[in-house]
Amino acid sequence: MIAFLVFRPPQSPPEHPIETNYYSTCPAGDAALVRNVVYKLVPATTLLKWAKIKPRPKVSRTPDVVQVLVQIEGESFFCGSALSGSPEKRKEAVDTALQWKFKEPRGDFNDDVMGVIRFRF
Repeated sequence: MIAFLVFRPPQSPPEHPIETNYYSTCPAGDAALVRNVVYKLVPATTLLKWAKIKPRPKVSRTPDVVQVLVQIEGESFFCGSALSGSPEKRKEAVDTALQWKFKEPRGDFNDDVMGVIRFRF
């Protein structure tokens, strides 16, 4: 039996529209690789239930909704990435999420969690 292996040069990833105005406080590249953390994905309703301090963003003249993917370690926000919303509101939404505090303990395997929080401006 003869087998052939074909090697193709790596292709660059496709452009994603979120990349143009992306805002994140999460470590990138090598800094993200050296962390030894596994996050459990939980629904937004569960995150809201566990939150004990939940600041809200300032009211704006232009209404908007920004979704922020948050990573929580223990009772504190570790990092977040704005997934949607206008570019000028993304940083404010992530900075607001940074101020949230969460209850501990939250039960088995719930020390390090992630989920999406929606902020309305």
